[in-house]
Amino acid sequence: MASIPPRRRGPPTARTSRRPGDGDAADGCHAQFDGVRDHDDAHGGGAGRARPVLEAVPFDDLSGSVVAVDAAVVQSADTLGTAYADATFEGATQVPVDDVVHGATALRERLESVDGPSYTYCYVSDLDSASHDYGTDSAAYHDALATATRALSRALYDDLDPATADETLLVVTADHGFVDFEPGPEGCLDVFSIDAVTESLARTSSGDPVRPWGDYRFLHLAVRDGAVDRACRALEAHGATVLTREGARDCGCFGPEAGPVFDRRCGDLVCTHPDLKLVYPSAESIVPKTGMHGGPTPREMVVPFAAARLSNLQ
Repeated sequence: MASIPPRRRGPPTARTSRRPGDGDAADGCHAQFDGVRDHDDAHGGGAGRARPVLEAVPFDDLSGSVVAVDAAVVQSADTLGTAYADATFEGATQVPVDDVVHGATALRERLESVDGPSYTYCYVSDLDSASHDYGTDSAAYHDALATATRALSRALYDDLDPATADETLLVVTADHGFVDFEPGPEGCLDVFSIDAVTESLARTSSGDPVRPWGDYRFLHLAVRDGAVDRACRALEAHGATVLTREGARDCGCFGPEAGPVFDRRCGDLVCTHPDLKLVYPSAESIVPKTGMHGGPTPREMVVPFAAARLSNLQ
């Protein structure tokens, strides 16, 4: 969640981005990702409002000097103060909170106290945790969503100073989607249980198979020379969708221009499954999980995005 008090000088500036086209057929393994297609559906809403949302974007002259913005992050206390957080949020004030109710209050207080252009990021981790553990159709998820909605509505719609609300753009989004699977072994495909795959994997200096890496929805495998086709056919026979390294590069799964980092990190095969989590012997913690993300399905890739001036919501 971001809040950006507007600068009122000059016309609004909007940035656009272009997503890659639909995937091409993969080399060798014949997989094809349709990706997430653009659509022309028009979504109504906000008819009769005096000012467009984009007016609140503070960059009125991108060709000039950099605009100083007071940045802060409001997030669970156990995720802040670490080396990772310090690197990720470098330059921003870290505001640790105990729960979503405390976080909503801290967010309101931050908005009302800051002077000048600002950006405040607030992450609600309860929804992610409930989705992983119980799924997005569970009572636990809906309870977490209701708690977050009530707390944020009270802080931002009911209690926030009207003058601050008039200068604040609220953006609500997510960093990924979710897809639910059966919890337990029945919702998993253990790639090491497929003999043709295990026998095809590259070996370490001690002779053990190289452990898979990546995500349990988009798994990378190191395969020994001459065994790619065999491993690919074996995985496809179990319902997996498989890409060779070349196929993953060509379909744009890792960006429009895969470079040296891709070459260094990508496996010989990259695989996913429409109905199962992909696991291996050291991935036991994933087996009981219900909700997952990281795969190429629209439910995992498409995220909600909503933006509105807070005064229009009060």
